[in-house]
Amino acid sequence: MKKIPLFLPFLGKNEKKALCAVLDSKVLSRGTVVESFQNQFAEYLGKKFAIACNSGTSALHIAVKALGLKRNDEVITTPYSFVASSNCLLYEGVKPVYVDIDKDTLNIDLEKAQKQITSKTKGLLTVNLFGLPAYSEKLLHYAHQHKIPIIEDACESIGRPSKQFPICYGDVTVFGFYPNKHMTTAEGGMFVTDDEDIAYVAKSFINQGFSTKKNWTKYVRLGYNYRMSELHAALGLVQLQKLDAILKKRKAIAEEYYHYLKKVPGLVLPNLTVYERNFFTYPIIFKNKKDRDAVESLCHEQGIETNRAFTPLHYFQHIQDATSYKKGDFPATEFIAEHILNIPFFTELKSQDIKYVCNTIMKALEK
Repeated sequence: MKKIPLFLPFLGKNEKKALCAVLDSKVLSRGTVVESFQNQFAEYLGKKFAIACNSGTSALHIAVKALGLKRNDEVITTPYSFVASSNCLLYEGVKPVYVDIDKDTLNIDLEKAQKQITSKTKGLLTVNLFGLPAYSEKLLHYAHQHKIPIIEDACESIGRPSKQFPICYGDVTVFGFYPNKHMTTAEGGMFVTDDEDIAYVAKSFINQGFSTKKNWTKYVRLGYNYRMSELHAALGLVQLQKLDAILKKRKAIAEEYYHYLKKVPGLVLPNLTVYERNFFTYPIIFKNKKDRDAVESLCHEQGIETNRAFTPLHYFQHIQDATSYKKGDFPATEFIAEHILNIPFFTELKSQDIKYVCNTIMKALEK
């Protein structure tokens, strides 16, 4: 039986060469490869500072710390995301204040978010879900005017910033490099900012709280071991060099899916009318939950891996305990969670496999 995974990293000979070069050097940590990766990543995005971390979650946690958010502060964010975006707040006793999503974009409803800002609001954490920027020039201006810092979770939306693809709008922007992402370092993340003071503090937090001045053995704050290794950075450097080509391939795959599925009744395909989307996954939404379940079941029988994306964050007990939210509080989020399905999506996905996936979807809907 044919097997089509949900995701696969895009790796080749150059990644192997880069890893072997690090092993031959015997410098596995705190070396020049991490430094090169940081510099090239910052240059790619047109930002001043990029600080490599051992995960996107670590980078998010450091963003909370570097911005000075503390216990009982409130941060407005989305209830529809990977759990790390809220966990990074809870690590520091910061309260997530959820705003429901826009059903079309699946990102936080930015107009509602602005209306939720109060004197207790100390930050805004946006998530660029499934590769689509959660951007609002009006909200950005309002936040800056009222000195509300923005943490931008761009773990699912890497690419060169532009008017059509407006990312890196946060005071801090965070990227993740898990194997399901557009580019990978196996495990890893990146903390990006234009603010020199924020960058200085972040570097310290990532390295056990040491002084980043000449006497690095002097510890000036409680810190963490969130460093990226030379091996992970070596992977990242190679991946970054071919990122534009990766994004182009993924766009072509998304266009193939659209070609086959655009006229299938009962399906809503990813929104392409707001900004450009650098596809992280290919999420399809079913108007009828039973259709979603039928497609999921037949795909499983036919060797096609799928998943239901995210469980609404306010369903988790530890988040309910911290916020008092409950099921029923965010209807758009809950509707999407019950009707969405991610289908196979990765850089080397073949045309015949895309057709096989789409034919399976259509077959399931015909029953």
